[in-house]
Parts: sequence; C-alpha cells; structure tokens
Amino acid sequence: MSSTVNNVESNDHINSDHIDSPIKDNRYNTLSAKIIEIIESSNSLPWSRPWTIDYSRGSISGTESNLSTGKFYSGVNTIILGWIRQVTPSYRPYWIGYNQCKSLIKEGNCSVNKGSKGYPIFYPKLYKDIDTNGNEYMKLSGFGVSYVFNIAQTNYNLDLLDVKPVDTTEEVKTPSTIIECEDVINRYKNHPIISEVGNEAVYYPSLDCIHMPNRTQFKSLSCYYKTLYHELTHSTGHQSRLNRPLKGHSDKLSYSNEELIAEFGSCFLSSITKINCEDDDIRNSAGYIASWKKYIKADPMCLPKAAGAAEKAVKFMLNGINEVS
Repeated sequence: MSSTVNNVESNDHINSDHIDSPIKDNRYNTLSAKIIEIIESSNSLPWSRPWTIDYSRGSISGTESNLSTGKFYSGVNTIILGWIRQVTPSYRPYWIGYNQCKSLIKEGNCSVNKGSKGYPIFYPKLYKDIDTNGNEYMKLSGFGVSYVFNIAQTNYNLDLLDVKPVDTTEEVKTPSTIIECEDVINRYKNHPIISEVGNEAVYYPSLDCIHMPNRTQFKSLSCYYKTLYHELTHSTGHQSRLNRPLKGHSDKLSYSNEELIAEFGSCFLSSITKINCEDDDIRNSAGYIASWKKYIKADPMCLPKAAGAAEKAVKFMLNGINEVS
C-alpha cells in the first residue's frame, strides 16, 4: 500500500512510458470474462501463487514456453500461464496456438482436443516514433490478445516431452537464511529508509520511507519479505526514480493500477528469491479477490500494463536500470 501522506508482455526495446490507452472492444470483454472465470474456479489470483522465473538474462521470463517456437513467455504471460498450470496439475509447461498445433507435422499430426478452451496471452502492438531528442524508438500503442492451449489439451505425444507435470504438493521452501532476500535490498541503490514501526506496511512518497510492522508479527519471514517487496516496488515510483503517479486513494483508478504494479513486483521478487507465502490471509480473502475481479473486468488491459511497469521496477531495484527517456 502506498500513501500520499504529507498524508502486464514487457519488451526490452519498448519505452514503456509511451503507452496509449487500449481500444475497448468485445475481445477485451471476452478476455476479462475468461480471466475472471479462472479466478473463480481456482479461488486465487494470478499473482498469488509461486512459480519459477529466470532473471539471468535481466528480464522476467518463466518456465512456460511455446512448443512450436521454443521461445519462453515473459511479463504478464508468465504470470497467467504459470498460474493456470499451478491450478491444473496435469498441465505441462508447454503451450501452443491452434494453428501452430496443426503445423507440428514432423512430430505426427497434432490437434486440439474437442471441447478444449484456450487461454489468453498478450502481445504488444508497436509502431516507430521519434522522441524529443530525435531518437527513434518503438512506441507501445496497446496490447493484442491471442489464445493458446496447453499441450496436455492436445493429442500430442506427451512422451516426447522431457518434463513431468507440476507437483503442486511441493511448496517453495522458506529460506533458512535471509541473505538472498536482503540482497534485493542491498542491490537497490539509494532505496528509501525502512523502519519497523507501527502495525501497518506502507510507503510514504512525501517522506520517501517505508514503515513495516516488526518481522516477528508476520506468520513467516517469507510473508515479511513479500510484503516488503510490495512496498519497495511502490517506492520505485518516486519522482526521483521511475516517476510514476503515486496519488493514493484520491484517484481510485491510479491507486488500483499502482497497487497492481506493486503486487506484480512483489510476486516477481518473491519468485527470484524463491520464497512463498501461501498463508497470506489478506490476499486469500474473498473480499480481496472480489475487488480485483471488479477491476480486471473494467479493464483487462491493466494486467499487461502493470506487469510491464513491475518488471521495469524490478530491473531498477536489482540493476539500477532506468529506461525513462
């Protein structure tokens, strides 16, 4: 949570500050309905479950990949597809488009099983533009939506795959040491002052400081750090850093968007440091889930936009990268 106290698929070549509002049409209504359907069936949110991501290349990419192209999904697609596989134990980390499936002739004819429903992924819509310095860059005008199927939804020979279904009974272990989690803070240059005081986790932009309850008040160290990562992500929006609008509750839309960025940022950092806080009462509450269902229904494009901003925040914290032109 951020305070005004006085009191999303990212792309390394995209200047994410230049994002036009998406055009609303029936595709987006269908998309939001699909995401909400999955939320209701799993009683969880896309960013509430742990999964493995790879940050070795300096970008947020997960274990989910396209079987046809061999490319790994990134950004919000990592969140959505990883989340779907977590709640569907028979699924594998391979996905494929309907037409791509039909093209896998070399492995034998492949087709989507009758009655199977696809899952939404986002792709950026780009065009060339010139910034104020005369430099050419790719401007993000919005996001398109396409649908993919898990390879387990096809008649593809799963014996050809070299991975096993996800074992959802195996939880990410709470680290016996806090060194890796503390390293995130240490790498964040000129981060805000963090004080363990009071009973509320909050970032104050005007003071550029974070107040956290004492870590002994949390159910686990994992929950403490996941909450701290949320507030640290908020702090990257400070005018001296990535300069996002931190308007607090005075602007409900801006507030919800910033909260989603912080949720994604916390989720990305928790995955990087391999911590899990499944006993998070707030994020598992019906009211919390219902509030996000309402927001996603109003604007499903909030997901890729927030995920892109969150990845940018994580890069800033871990590497000092500021892509603001």
